[in-house]
Amino acid sequence: MFSRHPMVTSALAGLGLVLTAGAAQAALVIRNTPTSNVSCSAGMCTATAGTAVMNVSDLTSMLASSDVTLVAGSMAKNVKVLSAFSWTSAHRLTLDAYRSIVVANVVTVAGPGALTLTTNDGGSGGTFSTQFPARVDFWDLSSSLTINGNNYTLIGDIAGLAAVTKSGAHIALAKNYDASADGTYTSSPKVGWDGVFEGLGHVISHFSIHASTGKMNIGLFSWIGNGGQVENVGLTGVFIRGGFRSSVGALAGWNDGSITNTFAKGHIQAGKESYVGGLVGLNRINVNQGSYDDIGTIESSYTAGKVTGGVSALVGGLVGFNNYGSKIRNSHSTAEVVGTTNSAAGGLVGWLQGSLTDSWASGSVTVGDNNGGLFTPGSAGGLVGSYFNDPHGGADLVDCYATGNVTGGQSVGVGGLVGYMYVSSGSTPIPTTSSYATGRPAGGTGSDIGGFIGEIINSGSFSDTYWDMDTSSISDPSNGAGNIANEPGITGLTTAQFQSGLPAGFDPSIWTESPSINGGYPYLIANPPP
Repeated sequence: MFSRHPMVTSALAGLGLVLTAGAAQAALVIRNTPTSNVSCSAGMCTATAGTAVMNVSDLTSMLASSDVTLVAGSMAKNVKVLSAFSWTSAHRLTLDAYRSIVVANVVTVAGPGALTLTTNDGGSGGTFSTQFPARVDFWDLSSSLTINGNNYTLIGDIAGLAAVTKSGAHIALAKNYDASADGTYTSSPKVGWDGVFEGLGHVISHFSIHASTGKMNIGLFSWIGNGGQVENVGLTGVFIRGGFRSSVGALAGWNDGSITNTFAKGHIQAGKESYVGGLVGLNRINVNQGSYDDIGTIESSYTAGKVTGGVSALVGGLVGFNNYGSKIRNSHSTAEVVGTTNSAAGGLVGWLQGSLTDSWASGSVTVGDNNGGLFTPGSAGGLVGSYFNDPHGGADLVDCYATGNVTGGQSVGVGGLVGYMYVSSGSTPIPTTSSYATGRPAGGTGSDIGGFIGEIINSGSFSDTYWDMDTSSISDPSNGAGNIANEPGITGLTTAQFQSGLPAGFDPSIWTESPSINGGYPYLIANPPP
């Protein structure tokens, strides 16, 4: 039983002032320590310093008898839930953040109560996010949830999602859901999405699809577009099988919208000439009358398990095909990636024409022979299979790394980071910068094998890019690229050199090193390995 500060006791009795010393947090945090630097009056509690604490027992005591609003204000800025709590009354809790709200433990609305979440109240750039397995549970689907002024309909299962027909709807998943009782779907349960799907940190487990035909978009959502958003949701124990010429991913077949803070774990596979990714098959952009309309964006998401593609497929641990203008940021994959004949396969992305930044992959990558097919040439890269560096498409690759081994068949471009790069003839390529690879690339007869990149068509533009000459077994410092000796901007380092400090050109506000993390190699501060 917690010991309540006498001033807090007085505040709860008369909703008066609360001002005490407390442990430092750069936010208004909810946790199991004494309330500090918070002023409460008539159910409104406001942070009075940059570091403020609301004790969970104090909070739940107030919720038992009244609505409560916690305001971070311009001093504390963010609201963070660090300790679990629940309430059973019908009262509403409002979390009001100048910038962001982060749920890092379990919040349970265990009765008919209500919850309001407000971000960017005075500030900008803030988000609502959950840190898995933290989540917000609702026991009653008739409870009220409001996020940034929008009222959400609570659902408890995939059937509830599939039943939504309103365009632009706001839906939230109220609890974790085991989809094994659903059996195996033969197509996507939700055929398209243009609204907001808020997962609240919940996980859908044992979700499976075995597509009955080819030429389909397969995933939990067949497609996400027209401003659609999906966030704060995970999929685990997933098995998805798509047919030929399909776009296949655990979350979506294709994405024109926004995907944030999601994950998928399981086995994703597709047939010949398909786009297949652990999360999304095709991350794409719509062009409307010559201008970019909807840009597919994936951020702060990851995958694990295995991704398999058929003949002439584009296969990626996270995304099969990242099209012109589309963006992947702050994401990663540990999935094993397997492509067959004439495939392009990458630990994170099979075929890259859009933007890829602040991301990494650690899974092994394998492709078969290249003998001429739809996506000639065949390619395999620890991060990206084939990279079309077209300045008109806005492609870039910045602040990324790969650690998985890469194996190709005959006549394949094989690289520790990128298998194959094509730059439009006569154009100025967009630079590939501040990235590295440590995996071992290998290939059959006729393959171009490089420590960093396998094959370059026309001239690339590299700066501050590296490969490990020890772990890759490519010790020749001229062999950063497989088909061009001494390609400028690509440098071989020994393991000891990598582990002795950040390589030249790596921004210390983005990258750091620790002997106990990532094997002592550089890692991304905002996207650390597990």
